[in-house]
Amino acid sequence: TTIHVANRNPNVAFNSFPIAHYNGDNFSTMHGEIQDIWYLEGVLAGLYTESDKIGFVGSIPIPDVIVAINAFTLGVQSVNNTAEVTVVFTGSWDDTGLQTVSVNQLIDGGADIIAPFQDSVKTIIEICASRGAHPVGCSSDAYARDPGTWLSACVNTGDGWIPYMRAAIDGQYETANISGSFDVQLQDLATYGDSVPQDMRDAVDAVKQQIIDGEVYVFEGPVYNQAGELVFEEGYQP
Repeated sequence: TTIHVANRNPNVAFNSFPIAHYNGDNFSTMHGEIQDIWYLEGVLAGLYTESDKIGFVGSIPIPDVIVAINAFTLGVQSVNNTAEVTVVFTGSWDDTGLQTVSVNQLIDGGADIIAPFQDSVKTIIEICASRGAHPVGCSSDAYARDPGTWLSACVNTGDGWIPYMRAAIDGQYETANISGSFDVQLQDLATYGDSVPQDMRDAVDAVKQQIIDGEVYVFEGPVYNQAGELVFEEGYQP
């Protein structure tokens, strides 16, 4: 692993962008919290959908993926309480065959927006373009692939970690443990698609500012589990 390589090379600065359990010496971690950006994607999807049916193609049900699904769904519900989010898991990060089956089934079921948490979304974007559905993306800006059906995406940005890289290059490296979203400039929205009207863009941007200002907190209580039992009281912020 990267940690082991870092331990064997103490004079080299390492920066891990996925979260890691270790942080120290020459090994830094910089993790973009994903709930805020997926919430914004949900707001956009909830405003844009006409069928009130939205599909989510998950990969593997690990914590980050579950966080993304929950945040996205809460974003949808915050602006559209009649929309439904249907989730399927492919069990893979980039199986184009399973992506094809999953997206077509969701569109056949009435979904007009598809949200993927996959390493590669090329196939999903192409299917959406051919069938008139609208994709939101994950981790990369794919606007150029089909500007007409593309909505936007959550993307990692370099603004937050570039100063640490420059410091290391200048011989002033210090161990860092950075975690956050817009506040530390590690996450942001990608380019809006051509079909997204200005009023929707303004509405999503306004929610983004509310999150930055602390007026909107994605996982604020009350939160109930699947059995309907209260897990977090109203107003609780984990």
